[in-house]
Amino acid sequence: LAGILMAGISGSSNADASALGAICLRALKKGGYEDGWASAIVVSAAGIGPIIPPSIIMIVYANATGLDIGKLFAAGILPGVLLGICYMVTGVIYAKKRNIPKIPFQGLKHVGKTFVRAIWALLMPIIIIGGILGGFFTATECGVIATLYGIAYGLIARRLKVREIWDSLRDGIIAAVGPISLIAISSIFSYMLAREGVTGAIADFVTNNIHSQFGVLAFVSIICIIAGCFVDGTATMLLLTPIFLPVVQAMNIDVLQFSMIFMIVIMSGGMTPPVGSMLFIISGIDGTPISRMVKPIIPFMLALIVVVILLMLIPDIASFIPGMLYGA
Repeated sequence: LAGILMAGISGSSNADASALGAICLRALKKGGYEDGWASAIVVSAAGIGPIIPPSIIMIVYANATGLDIGKLFAAGILPGVLLGICYMVTGVIYAKKRNIPKIPFQGLKHVGKTFVRAIWALLMPIIIIGGILGGFFTATECGVIATLYGIAYGLIARRLKVREIWDSLRDGIIAAVGPISLIAISSIFSYMLAREGVTGAIADFVTNNIHSQFGVLAFVSIICIIAGCFVDGTATMLLLTPIFLPVVQAMNIDVLQFSMIFMIVIMSGGMTPPVGSMLFIISGIDGTPISRMVKPIIPFMLALIVVVILLMLIPDIASFIPGMLYGA
C-alpha cells in the first residue's frame, strides 16, 4: 500500500526504493521479517512506481512513441492497483507462514493527524494527474507546475532553503541528461531500423510464426524480462519499443494493453540480478547482500507474471478507465 501511495507522488521506482527503504526496512525487521524478505518486500513495492501515474518512464515512453500521455496514465491505474494487491497477498501469505505478529492499529485519531500533516504532499499527484487527464495542461507544463508547487510549499513551510533550490535544479539537470540522450539515440536507432527494413523483417517473422495475440505478447514479455536483467529499464524500453511496437500494431493488439504489459515487464528488470537497480539501492541502505534477496524476490516475480498474464487475457484491465475518460 505504501508503494502504491509513493508511486502516486514520485513516479520513479528508484526514488520509491530509496524512500521506502529508509522508512520501512527497519520497521519490517523489527516486526520479525528476515533481512532478505524485508528487502524483497520493499523492492517489489517500489517497482509499482512506473505503473501508477504519474510515471516518469511513461512520459519518456509517450515522447518516444507519440502516444497520448493522459491515456497512458489512465491505463496504468488498474494494472498498478492489481499488481499492488497481488504483492499484498504474497506478503500476507509469507507473514502467516512465519507467524509474524500483526502491528496494532494506532487509532483513527493518529490517522487523522498524519493525514493532515501529509495533505500538501498528497495534493501533488492530484494536481499532476488531474491536470493532465482534465486537459488543463500537457505533461511538460505539468512538470513546471508541480515543480513550482513543490518550491512554494517548501519555502512557505520553511522546509526548503534557497540554496537547496539551486542544488535541486543542478541535480535535476544532471539527472535529465541521461534520459534525453537515450531518447535522441533511440530516435536515430528507430530511424535506422526502419530504413534498413529490420523492423519490417521482425514484424514479418513474428506474424508468420506466431499466430495469436497472446503468443506475441508472451514472446515480447520474455524478451523484455531477459533484457531487463542486463540493461537499465529506460534504455531497454527505448531500444525495444521501435522493434516491437510495429509488430504489435501489425497484429491489431490494443496499444494500451501492450504498453502496460511492456511497462510492467521492463520494470521487473530493476528487481532481478545482476544489474537490478532497486536491489543495489536497498542493499546500500541496510547492507543486506543482494544474494540474500534473490530467493525471496521469486514469489513477487511470480505475482508479477500472474498480473501480466491477466493483462494478456483481459485487455479491458488496461483500456477500461481510458475508455471511460476518453471514449473508445
